[in-house]
Amino acid sequence: MFSKRPSTTAAVVVSVIVAWGPVGVVLKAQRPSVVTPAPPLSAHDVLVAMNASRVHDGLTPLVMDARLTAAARDKMADMLRRHYFDHKSPDGKSIWDTIPPDKCAYGVAGENLARGFSDPAAMETSWMHSASHRENILNRDHKLTGIAVSQSPPMAVVLFADTCG
Repeated sequence: MFSKRPSTTAAVVVSVIVAWGPVGVVLKAQRPSVVTPAPPLSAHDVLVAMNASRVHDGLTPLVMDARLTAAARDKMADMLRRHYFDHKSPDGKSIWDTIPPDKCAYGVAGENLARGFSDPAAMETSWMHSASHRENILNRDHKLTGIAVSQSPPMAVVLFADTCG
């Protein structure tokens, strides 16, 4: 499921009414309306969307963790630099292979990726329709998250963990 948002530049839409008058075609311009662009995708909005589903299911909200966020940003940068979109890097490593235990020791962890979404609610809805992504969001053991987003192309990396000691 992909969604698109209007350009980041506000567009002015002017409608023109064409009518036949006694002297031929009469053009009447109506008041212009401004189309406001959607806000850019943000980590906070992705967190709010995921936490709404968790709270709906009686779970505690996820808390942003700086170490997981840094790891998510590193993963995003690597995918953009090396032109791939996968849970495994071109050299076969997962995000969890790249986080040393002294930076983040965890017991249970997960990763959700998304691309093509500029609306966090649509992104989260898509994840909730995928068993493995839904399991990450609604995992009772997951307490922490780290989120990285890209505007161009629209992508997100979300990491989950029970702890990050």
